[in-house]
Amino acid sequence: MTAFLTQERWDYCACLGLVILIASAILLPGLGDFGLWQPHELDVLARARASAPGIAPLNQWSIRAGLAVVGVSELGARLPLALMGVGVAALTFVWAARVTNVRTGVYTALLVVASPLFVLQSRQLTSAIGVCLGLGCAMTGAALSLLPTRRWHRPVAVAVVAAGLACAYAGVAWRTTLPRSPLDWSAGTEQVVFGAFPWIAALPLAARWAGRRLARSVGWIVWVWAVAGFVACTWTPWHLGVVPFCALPALALPVAMWLDGAARKRPGPAAAALIVSGLIAVVVGRDLIAFPGRLPWLHLPGTPPAGTAAGAGLKWTPMVVAVGFFTAVALAALLGRHRRAAARVAVAVCVGFATLIAAVWMPRWSRNHSARQLFDNYRRARSGDEPLAVIGVPPRAVAFYAPRSAQEKRAAVDRVLAANTRGFAIVPGAMLCRLSQRARKRGASLSVLARNRSFVLLSNQYRAGDPRVRSVIDAIRSQPPAFARPVAASFAAGIELLGVDMPARVGRGDSFDMTLYFKVVRRLRRDWRVFVHFDRGTIRFQGDHWPLQRRCGTIQWNRGDYIVDRFSVSAGNLTFPKGRYRVHAGFFVGRHGAYTNMKVTRGVADRESRVDLGTLEVR
Repeated sequence: MTAFLTQERWDYCACLGLVILIASAILLPGLGDFGLWQPHELDVLARARASAPGIAPLNQWSIRAGLAVVGVSELGARLPLALMGVGVAALTFVWAARVTNVRTGVYTALLVVASPLFVLQSRQLTSAIGVCLGLGCAMTGAALSLLPTRRWHRPVAVAVVAAGLACAYAGVAWRTTLPRSPLDWSAGTEQVVFGAFPWIAALPLAARWAGRRLARSVGWIVWVWAVAGFVACTWTPWHLGVVPFCALPALALPVAMWLDGAARKRPGPAAAALIVSGLIAVVVGRDLIAFPGRLPWLHLPGTPPAGTAAGAGLKWTPMVVAVGFFTAVALAALLGRHRRAAARVAVAVCVGFATLIAAVWMPRWSRNHSARQLFDNYRRARSGDEPLAVIGVPPRAVAFYAPRSAQEKRAAVDRVLAANTRGFAIVPGAMLCRLSQRARKRGASLSVLARNRSFVLLSNQYRAGDPRVRSVIDAIRSQPPAFARPVAASFAAGIELLGVDMPARVGRGDSFDMTLYFKVVRRLRRDWRVFVHFDRGTIRFQGDHWPLQRRCGTIQWNRGDYIVDRFSVSAGNLTFPKGRYRVHAGFFVGRHGAYTNMKVTRGVADRESRVDLGTLEVR
């Protein structure tokens, strides 16, 4: 036993255990804490339970097994796929350590686990993690075959490669019902660049250096794997459907080799490649800030809908991660001492970013893509058998989350909300204004207890302790609101402008909030937009917008309503002159070059029917 557990084998097993432990810590916790995305995950779950086509057989078998062992829940459905992800991490370490060394194997496995695309696939049902598992198994067999040290290695390697290819084949969704996928290089590029952020930035620095140190046969396999993975995710045959990028280990290996070489003081400074890597890191970080919805949508087909990343709180985190990773890489390349520490910090930054995605952002993203939060809030708020009416929610979400007593007809929503007893309704957000106005006509009011990107949970009776979410309902009132600056102006269509709130001074380019207060004198017959002009001579910036963010247009306002229209304005940019700007507001319809302003019948206005609101100082 002592002869078998040599120091080398002990170190190997300890590193493998470390990889499995870190992968499990990222991928396994909280799998049941956030809801199934609709329709994507719910569609996969329904097909898996019904043994229907359009889902990978391996995913189907694993999901059914998880539901049978753990129970019908998010945890039961996701756990087998997450365990596959842990298996991919272990196999990545095994083959990478085989073709290089143990430390490079650890770095490679951790970079793969720290990839946003890998985290998303391991923790959601819309996944090709089975393909990744099969390819990892096949690569392990190939490494054993190409670099044999025992006579029995080759036959075992052939069996492992065959098993891996069979697993990868079973991980593909044959006969899928998804539409044909056209050639889309941009989608494939996004999966690679965003999906492997931030360590993908070091690939130009590492590729050439690592290529010289890999065995030629191994280098060809890795190169073919990476190219084939990119082709598969950009152009897939109609019977395969959408295949996410499954060659992350092939790209992670050169980066891991470079980091290990840096720790051993082998790579040179490579100033040009270092500058290119820094630019890539900063550009990708900036793009993730500008388009945060792309990150949670990497593993899904099509363009992410508006509001995909709403409330996720990404803010400047991607840029901080990009700068932190590149700084560690630069120190690993340039320092004479502490290179090994810098390389480890670079890997730790990637692992930390992946942990944030798994533990923080995925549950937040789920609120906009799952009805679970709404049904959970209903269960917490109800007392006894208080009814719930549902409309517009996908049937599979209703079947999975709604209580059996839920009613699913439009008439039921009106009946429940109009009753004298307490009731609840889950409706599309677009219906909120109309339902609220109906309740106001009855002398009642509605409360929004929870909401996501598409739906809201309403109650006709609010009780102390209930959660409450600000919505368009709060912007339409029965009593006059308070405001800072009175404005006495009337418009011909039947609206009075009562007042305005805005700051006295702002900085150039700053974004600031502004609020207009209206009273509806009579019903309007069309939807009008609000214009706000900030003029200084011939220079102008403006705050034109749809009132109430178009969630409750002017045509839906009732006589006697008081409207609180809050919106945001950008004070030009740094090229705008400082000084006092005259502020005017009004209503208009039409498009560019064909505007019609609503006439002002009372108040201080100019010939263009613009009401004077005072001045704003721009500093």
